[in-house]
Amino acid sequence: MSELRQASTMHWHHKFGIAGLALSALWFAACSATPPVMTVYDASASAKISPVLLHAAQQLQRGDSLPANGPVRSDARGRIQVYVHVSDTSTAAVTVLAGHGLQDTVVSPEMHIVQGWLSASDLVKLAALPFVTYITPPNYAKPR
Repeated sequence: MSELRQASTMHWHHKFGIAGLALSALWFAACSATPPVMTVYDASASAKISPVLLHAAQQLQRGDSLPANGPVRSDARGRIQVYVHVSDTSTAAVTVLAGHGLQDTVVSPEMHIVQGWLSASDLVKLAALPFVTYITPPNYAKPR
């Protein structure tokens, strides 16, 4: 009788082992399918990002859309429009910004601003550059 009980116990352990393995695989697949969340890896870099801009970037990374006439605008490619306040507007500095994801740039040396479009996932990486002083959304005109 004990051999029968032992065989039965082994049978159930085998079934639960396969079920556990299947559940683990499903959990791993679900985690892999989750959209990435912005990782703020540098506290000093995140301090250089306007809170409204940081929040909007996190919304986009979750797959949410932004309001059409909100304080932060995004395009069909999921990029956000930003003003990058800098201490250096040289061609070399703008090239570094482009290398960190800033596209379609317009430089305003007098205002120390480089306007452009940026993927939400590149925001903190751009803010970590030493010559970047602050990143904000543009000041859009508002109807009265």
